[in-house]
Amino acid sequence: MDAARHIAESCGAVVLFMTANVLRLPEDFAGACGVVGKPYSEHAVKTALAYLEVCLREGRAPGPPPLGLHLSPDYVRRWGADYALSA
Repeated sequence: MDAARHIAESCGAVVLFMTANVLRLPEDFAGACGVVGKPYSEHAVKTALAYLEVCLREGRAPGPPPLGLHLSPDYVRRWGADYALSA
């Protein structure tokens, strides 16, 4: 998690966690934009990455995140995806 935070803060990169231990992430997701929890399929990963690509390109969420992708609270606010918190 320290590496993810460093990459996000120092390099300005967007970090996405993929883990079986979603509940071990800190509340701020260590600076990551979100998490895909295990078990996940190839389709779920591709769908999550495509969604994030649109968010990054347009600066806003195109709709609710796909099944399996949970955005961090910071990115929910950043991309105007307030509905994602209740999903």
